[in-house]
Amino acid sequence: MAKKKLWQDLTIADNFIFGKVLESDPATCKLLLETILGFKIDSIEYPEREKTLEARHDSKGIRLDVFTKTPDGKKMFDVEIQTSNNDNLANRMRYYQALIDTDSLDKGKHYWQLGSSYIIFVCTFDYFKRGRHFYSFQERCDQAADLLMGDNTVKIFLNAKGKANDVSSDLLAFLNYINGKKTANPLVEALDNGVQFVKKNKEWRNQFMRYQEHIAAEAHLQALEIAKDMADKAAKEAEEKKTIEMIKNFLAVNTPMEFIIKATGWSEDEILKTVQVN
Repeated sequence: MAKKKLWQDLTIADNFIFGKVLESDPATCKLLLETILGFKIDSIEYPEREKTLEARHDSKGIRLDVFTKTPDGKKMFDVEIQTSNNDNLANRMRYYQALIDTDSLDKGKHYWQLGSSYIIFVCTFDYFKRGRHFYSFQERCDQAADLLMGDNTVKIFLNAKGKANDVSSDLLAFLNYINGKKTANPLVEALDNGVQFVKKNKEWRNQFMRYQEHIAAEAHLQALEIAKDMADKAAKEAEEKKTIEMIKNFLAVNTPMEFIIKATGWSEDEILKTVQVN
């Protein structure tokens, strides 16, 4: 079980603090988005921390660290802090994109009404191991690299450990701050003031304690589900191996196929394929 974090040790790289800072200060959230994306944004709606999305009641839901959009809904922004490189982040981003689109397109609306979306993963590691600070992706034609599909989706991975000279000084200052190095910069100053403001709030401190307990409980349930899936898979493989041995023994003494089908519950095709493979 992961060690519990101490409130006094939390930094901007913790998703609870990161979310609280941007949620409580829309102006800084807007400035951060502009710094990352490289263009001006007229205004954004009040940022939502831990926005929950799910396609169906029985599907996997997600919680977005910080989600906001322009008042007209034409641009949507999701910013995530990623500190653990133990998951397939590309597939996670794909799933986030699908749920964000599903959530934003109400029944009766047309596909052209989907707004542009920007999903940003701020990583404390180099997911692609190319040394860059900034990796952005859009859908392109394999046969003509200059041809964009035009679905208005942009996916960005930021790397706080980058070495390349590939970002603005403001974005580099932000990434250095994520990496624990504070420099004199307006965005960094605003974020750092936000961190101090959040950490002085006793109610948010208590909320964080409850949040940690909730996350720990979720992780425990997830571990139990994984263990059950592994046990079920092992049991299924053991049962299949047992059935294969049974089939081999039956065939070795020329047992009629009809009897083997009845005894195993397998079809003749399955039995013959198993014989060929094994």
